[in-house]
Amino acid sequence: MSAPRLAMLAGVLLAGASHLHGAERTSTDYAVTTDILDAGGRPAASANCAHEGSLGTLGSGRPARSAAYGLGHGYVGQAREVVGLTLAGNPTHIAEASHSRLHPSLVYDDATTAVIPGTMVAWTLLHGPCTLSPAGDLATEAVFQTVPAAARADYHNHAAKLDFQVINSHPDNYGLYAADGIHDDWQVRYFGPDNPFAAPGQDPDGDRQNNAFEYVADLDPTQYASQFRVSLEFSPSWPTRKNVVFGPRWPTREYAVEMAPDHPGTPFGPLLGATNQDVGSIRSVADWNATNAARFYRVRISMPPL
Repeated sequence: MSAPRLAMLAGVLLAGASHLHGAERTSTDYAVTTDILDAGGRPAASANCAHEGSLGTLGSGRPARSAAYGLGHGYVGQAREVVGLTLAGNPTHIAEASHSRLHPSLVYDDATTAVIPGTMVAWTLLHGPCTLSPAGDLATEAVFQTVPAAARADYHNHAAKLDFQVINSHPDNYGLYAADGIHDDWQVRYFGPDNPFAAPGQDPDGDRQNNAFEYVADLDPTQYASQFRVSLEFSPSWPTRKNVVFGPRWPTREYAVEMAPDHPGTPFGPLLGATNQDVGSIRSVADWNATNAARFYRVRISMPPL
């Protein structure tokens, strides 16, 4: 008795599933043709679209489509293949003594990309004054000049390289030479890195002009012959004229002759009414009003500030 009853019940369910159709609805003002309801994979259709889907079936591969759109309906996900890796920095060129982060991105076979966490790749610092963490965090060191650097990221069998620059954004912050008033590149040029003889008060060539002065005067602090010299010339033909002669003089520096009358305790001021004559790197400044019993002169050298 139980078997016939089960067969009869199954037949009722199948008959119900095969008649899940919408009926046409009408009124005095309109008529609507109802779409067919998909029953277990059967198609639904109307005048404007066709839908081949599934009812209660996970992961159907049948699309919904019309002249206006296409819809992948019922997909759990889409499988894409990684075909490459890219690497970017923010910013591209990084200031010295700062922190930044490198960003790896996967490239897929459908031409899309996706940024991934830095911990998903293996990092290698190829060269440059930097440290690189396992998460792609980049820390740059202080430099005395702009320096090229490069980093590499590896993801399975894909690799990407990023070339960038560590910018010398502060001229006086490098190693032992930091904050001493002298450009780091000048000290490294003559003394190499972290040499105590490059300190501002040192006089390594023994010419009684220390490094601070020779830096401003743009001299070689390691050569005794490289000195700034000032002399006073008299002219018998013009008893009231004195020539202040000095050198070497460079176009990257500014020079001003100042004068104090009578005695050294008098404040110095600009030498007015003077005329200049340049021969090579030597300048002669003529004071036409040197009528005092004594006059004192000095040359002030200046350069662009740090």
